[in-house]
Amino acid sequence: MNTQLQQAFEGAYKLPLFEQNILAEALMAIIRNYERFADDEKQWDELFQSEASQEWLEKMATQVM
Repeated sequence: MNTQLQQAFEGAYKLPLFEQNILAEALMAIIRNYERFADDEKQWDELFQSEASQEWLEKMATQVM
């Protein structure tokens, strides 16, 4: 864990329990969105790295020129 995140958790520890729960919910939502985005990015990377995709992209580039 980096220093900045550690400081954030130390600050959160001082908050009332209700506010800690709100902060935890918000953080978990951010993490879920990040994981979903990372999965999407991985799928796009795999799609564009395929031989068929590269051939199609080259064909489209040739047509545009």
